[in-house]
Amino acid sequence: MKVLLVVDDDPARYENIARILNAHDVIVAVVQNPDAAEILLQTGKVFAAMLDRDMPNWTGEFYAENIFGHRTIPVCVSSANHPGAKTISSILSEFEVEHSIISVTETAVDERWIGWILNHLYAKK
Repeated sequence: MKVLLVVDDDPARYENIARILNAHDVIVAVVQNPDAAEILLQTGKVFAAMLDRDMPNWTGEFYAENIFGHRTIPVCVSSANHPGAKTISSILSEFEVEHSIISVTETAVDERWIGWILNHLYAKK
């Protein structure tokens, strides 16, 4: 079983994706604090992450710098905050973390997210 780590304060946004990924033996774990993210990452089962920007206690920038910056897990920035997403992208680039921006506001976003996720799930390492 693999885990897609999602850092977002709106878990309902990922319900459809979770149903689809279940057929690929992927669990979607939505967390809202850095301790929970760290615990999941330490399991070694997280193959990719999705990251929002605007959350009540911590921003996507915080996660980019402190949680994902020193890891090799690919990150999809899913924020509707376009300037914030670009800032997160810059931070991840500085750490040389593979990442993409696929905003929740884009057309057919679920399909684009699924494509990105499956690409990383089945990528040859």
